[in-house]
Amino acid sequence: MREVKSNGSNVITILSSRKMGREIATESRRTEYAAALELEVSKEVLEYYPQPCTLKLELIDPETGEVHPIDHTPDFLVIQPTQILLQEWKTEEKLMHLARRQPWRYEKRGSHWRSPQIEAHLAKLGIVYEIHSSAEMHPNRTKNWEVLEDYLHVGAPASSPLTVQRLRVVLAEHGRLSLRDLQGPGFGFLADELNQAIVEGHLACNLSSALLSAPDDFMVYRDTALMGFYAAGHTTLPTVTSPAFSLNLALGVRFRYDARPWRYHCWVSTMSSAEPSRTKGQ
Repeated sequence: MREVKSNGSNVITILSSRKMGREIATESRRTEYAAALELEVSKEVLEYYPQPCTLKLELIDPETGEVHPIDHTPDFLVIQPTQILLQEWKTEEKLMHLARRQPWRYEKRGSHWRSPQIEAHLAKLGIVYEIHSSAEMHPNRTKNWEVLEDYLHVGAPASSPLTVQRLRVVLAEHGRLSLRDLQGPGFGFLADELNQAIVEGHLACNLSSALLSAPDDFMVYRDTALMGFYAAGHTTLPTVTSPAFSLNLALGVRFRYDARPWRYHCWVSTMSSAEPSRTKGQ
């Protein structure tokens, strides 16, 4: 692993990682540090390492055939249950600049940045290579991480099981509530309790949707399915109803409904009904 360095124009930032059990140093607060926070809380990430290695590669300019030797240090090695990735994180402005200077290395396809030659080289080793841009990070998300980062610290207290249970009960009943609702007199949760629960994944929420500093606008949900339902533009929860059905019955016919045996019979000449069937011994 390469030591994180400052060249005078970047800011070294330190994340005290619970997941990794040590400090994670990054060379850029706007991109690498924000990425480290995402990796820290992602349930899909088992481990992650900054500045993991230096790749010595030769890339070819397809237009001129010129060979360009490069030394490339990815920003993160990421280990997931099904794959190993090397990731590079840069600002969108930096990537645009590099693509103009090194079109044989960087290209943008749709909204995604690619480096096909590096991808192909690492694919032979069973490693996935990704380039990420700061444009992927919504400004709200970045600002919210500035609020939440202290709750990721190794020394930060974990959420109380009682608090987590109360939150689950409240959201099971109401579906979704704002942070202001949860902090109000009806429920009385503390801001610290809610922030810690968000970091630990006990509350479903979208950090890009609103700012934590605007508790009237920031919503939390019972689960991610319900959050997706509202994100799709729905405003009314669907109701579950039993399907309608009809039966053609003759007098004395026995049938089962709602897991119980029934028998159809006649009360009087103009009325009929069904009652639970009685078997011998009842």
